Amino acid sequence: MSREIIVNAIRFTQGGRTCYLAVATSDVLAKCPVPRYNPKLSVRDKRQGFQRSLDEICKRARLVVAYFSHVIGTICIPLVLNDRLGNVKFTPIGKPDGCSQVGFLTLNLDSLPEVVDGQTRQHGTSKVSDYVVPFMLTSEQDVEKVGQIFYDINATATRVGKELTSTWALRAAKEHGMEVFADAPNSERKKLDAVGMEAVFILNRRATSPLSGLFIMANQRKMLRKEELRVPERIITIRAFVDSMIKDNAIKNAENAGVLSIEDCVDESGEKLANLLDVFWGGVKNLLPMCFENPLYYNLTTAVGVYILHKALSRLIVVMDGDQLGDSASFEKALKKTGKFNMVNVKEVWGRGSKKDDIPPGEIAQYGSSMGAAGNWFRRNIQPHLPKKEKTV
Repeated sequence: MSREIIVNAIRFTQGGRTCYLAVATSDVLAKCPVPRYNPKLSVRDKRQGFQRSLDEICKRARLVVAYFSHVIGTICIPLVLNDRLGNVKFTPIGKPDGCSQVGFLTLNLDSLPEVVDGQTRQHGTSKVSDYVVPFMLTSEQDVEKVGQIFYDINATATRVGKELTSTWALRAAKEHGMEVFADAPNSERKKLDAVGMEAVFILNRRATSPLSGLFIMANQRKMLRKEELRVPERIITIRAFVDSMIKDNAIKNAENAGVLSIEDCVDESGEKLANLLDVFWGGVKNLLPMCFENPLYYNLTTAVGVYILHKALSRLIVVMDGDQLGDSASFEKALKKTGKFNMVNVKEVWGRGSKKDDIPPGEIAQYGSSMGAAGNWFRRNIQPHLPKKEKTV
């Protein structure tokens, strides 16, 4: 008599293929066979597999084991299994005609489905007893179609954008408090990152902000360019915006000035930083509104432009008092004295230029994406004209 277990499942169709989504414990899924690729077998041979041996990917396997052995380890990507022998049975519930998409999967413990994708996840979770693991199940008997599933999953994989992975710091800080970074390497950088990211999220959705809706993920931009689509006018990448504030100490200087404290909860610090940025960028927009109305024609809201503006912000925070830091007019006055934030010469300084319209590039455009060259330009043209901190005797 065969041994069986029954799990709740959802049936769905994807790409003309019937699939099932369910969960089972790590103890059960650890017993699912992993067909290995054998170069001596034809791809049409029913014995052929598509997985490398764990020895070939031992470093990754160890990392996965370490992750899932951690108290907060979480698996959010399901294993992909295939019932090549047709031993798994789906029993719909809720409708007498059997058409319900909700039901039960009956798994034969003596003949479990094979792992098509996710062997390191299977290996990692097997080290944690009774760990609940999601899986997607197909029922392909044709080995070539099984191979196509594996190829579709792995041949189109892309790296996650840095700004997406950076949100780990923010989300963890929200859930666990800043102490989550106490023993982490470079923990201060993670705190600054978390506060900066939260400020960006606030600004992006704050309708009254000059930066509202202005941000885009770097990987979104790459995707649009790959599809040969025009990059939208909202062109500041979140990563570049936050990095520029950290690199030039804008966030640290704001903390030293008493504007915020990175030791507070992320929501509170992010809100305070967002308010400061709102005031500062509001002053910039009052001086050069056309750069926000037609950002594609100017470098003000590119990574280089943001880098220059945040270098200025970092220095102004140090010399301004609390009332001035809350007043856009104070930032306007300071920036206007540099002579580089005037309506009269906006194209000569910030214009991108156009070969088609025979418009020469402005001062910033000639440096392209070089932050070093832009930094030198700032030190020559902006920094000498910013207000200085009065010396005390």
